[in-house]
Amino acid sequence: MSSHKKYLFLGGCGRSGTSVLTEIIGSHQKIVLGIERYNKLMRKHFFSLSEAHFSKERFLIMHEGDTFYDDFNKFRAHKNAAVKFDDAIYVGVKYPPFDKIYHLMQANFGSFKYLYIYRNIFDVAESWNRRAEKGGNWPNDKNYLKAVQRWNESLTQTLNALKNGADIMCINYDDLLFTNKPIQPIFDHLGFPIDENMTKELARARKIAPSKKSAKGTLSKAETEYIRNNAKFELYDEIHSKFNILGR
Repeated sequence: MSSHKKYLFLGGCGRSGTSVLTEIIGSHQKIVLGIERYNKLMRKHFFSLSEAHFSKERFLIMHEGDTFYDDFNKFRAHKNAAVKFDDAIYVGVKYPPFDKIYHLMQANFGSFKYLYIYRNIFDVAESWNRRAEKGGNWPNDKNYLKAVQRWNESLTQTLNALKNGADIMCINYDDLLFTNKPIQPIFDHLGFPIDENMTKELARARKIAPSKKSAKGTLSKAETEYIRNNAKFELYDEIHSKFNILGR
């Protein structure tokens, strides 16, 4: 990879807003991000991702076994990636369970920036239920029960990494989409200002967020009670109070 490129990765418990965050951040003219571009190469027990995967030629051309899709142009976030690539400062991917491989990424990539988006468990669990009911590539048993387990795990591992000095920018889902808070603090950490493309994409995401929220379903009383008794809210509260980059 060209020596001027830096690495930027995005993660968070599934259904916490990793895709919309990627679309917003990746719309910047100096950033190229892939939506789960190398999922099959980043699994903890089959990890084979390397710097070579982030060369322009490799990143833009799909290979069998890279991920779950075979058309790079499948996602909005990939728009203009080829045009932007040469002048981009950062290149990277979003991979929701990044917390599981943080140590592997450090060993293989050394220095990189990491954006971690977190969302309240009730919305996450409801979203897992909807996806489970819908079917497709989302297993029907991957519901609120597994959402709580994964949410707890994601927060635990991220908080442990933060306490060990990891360079992680934590972003609250509601602050990102349901407030008018500026997101320049993220770019202060990246080292350059926001641009017009990103400003427009953020405004678009914030405009459609309320309608998406109103279309969601509801949790049953039993599901809500289970979440209240089993979700580790103290982990969420600690990340939110100490590490939320949009709350400082």
